[in-house]
Amino acid sequence: MKFCLILVLLCGCSVSQEAPRKLDRPLALEINAVPPPFDMAGHYPYVVWMNGKRVQLPKKDVLLLVEKVGAQNIPMANQEDIHRGWLFPYFINTEEARAFGVSE
Repeated sequence: MKFCLILVLLCGCSVSQEAPRKLDRPLALEINAVPPPFDMAGHYPYVVWMNGKRVQLPKKDVLLLVEKVGAQNIPMANQEDIHRGWLFPYFINTEEARAFGVSE
């Protein structure tokens, strides 16, 4: 009986009742395709940028984002500037990044 009571107390303490945090500023999310061979044979097909900064997410999370957005809506690499989009953000410029509070 004592064992069950301790187990219930431990389980009750581990459950978080914290409300989700609200963002204090807008969020700019950008997902870009990584061109071959830089995608490591398809192992890293996309990169994710938030407010102009690259974020490292697990591949399964990135693929869930791509599924929600739609792969057809993600731009492929431009042959004239093959690094744009996966080494630095494609759509957000420096002024917009400053507006989002991103320091350079």
